[in-house]
Amino acid sequence: MRTFRQNLLVGIVLITSGAILPVSMNHALASAITAWGDDEHALVSKSPTSNDFTAISASSHSVLALRSDGSIATWGGIGLTAPTGTGYTAISAGGLSDLALTADGSIVEWGGYGVQDAPAPIGTGYKGIAASAANNGFVAIKADGSIVQWGAEPFPAPSGNDFVAVSAGFFSNLALRADGSITSWGTGLGNASDFNPLLSATPTGTGFIAISAGYLVDLALKADGSIVAWGDDSFGQISSAPTSKGFTGIAAGHDGQLALAKDGSIVEWGYGALYPPPTGTGYTQVANGWETGFALGADQTTPVPEPGGLILLLTGIGALIFARRSSFN
Repeated sequence: MRTFRQNLLVGIVLITSGAILPVSMNHALASAITAWGDDEHALVSKSPTSNDFTAISASSHSVLALRSDGSIATWGGIGLTAPTGTGYTAISAGGLSDLALTADGSIVEWGGYGVQDAPAPIGTGYKGIAASAANNGFVAIKADGSIVQWGAEPFPAPSGNDFVAVSAGFFSNLALRADGSITSWGTGLGNASDFNPLLSATPTGTGFIAISAGYLVDLALKADGSIVAWGDDSFGQISSAPTSKGFTGIAAGHDGQLALAKDGSIVEWGYGALYPPPTGTGYTQVANGWETGFALGADQTTPVPEPGGLILLLTGIGALIFARRSSFN
């Protein structure tokens, strides 16, 4: 079933979704949600209609949205109930379990996998969370900048304490270091000994400001706003990627990929062209589900005070991208 729904948009937020770090900027803005694509699990038709959301995270079966008071809304087909209360600062929708980050940096996990068999690490000060939509693996950044992972993550996480962002995809995980270099690990495209461009083709060098791990494709954003895509090109996910500069966000998904242009318009390429995104400008945040897309942003804005720091951009399925504020000064 193909369904398109656009709610009244009220506001602009810098871009978040997928796996999300806390929304940390001087003038965060709350807005409404626009949803489009396949309405399986009622991911489109049941999206909330209020205009107080500051972040959104989508997986193949469910969607999370963070309100300006720090409470969490969830909808979709896997029947997970989000924690109640306010003050949450980050959300990440996964395949069977979801994650949230509290104001003190502790991790809350709920859902059907991992909560009992592989519970989230305890303690405070965590700076980033990422739940995979595929293998029920989870990744987080500790207070010292090192990476911890749990659940179905059979491959060891990279060492070091200079990580500033993580993204958990279907067959690969990505981590961004403080110098803008990218580290990847995982199974590649299912069989590491057969076809593994997700790991071997991970771009080298420094100066990247955002990462997003998806299904068979991973994305990265350079400081000049150009997009680097690698992985499987069966539906033009690589060859049809935008070649211009000035993009402000990326969201890797299933076979369709999303990017946000400088004017706030949404660009989609690959298999996702079957479900075209909304037209117009002013969008400021995008999330990529299985065959669904979600956006925040628009004409009227509602300021939400937040501490200064990292700027979240946007993410794909169980993925995170972020950019340092200095990149946009």
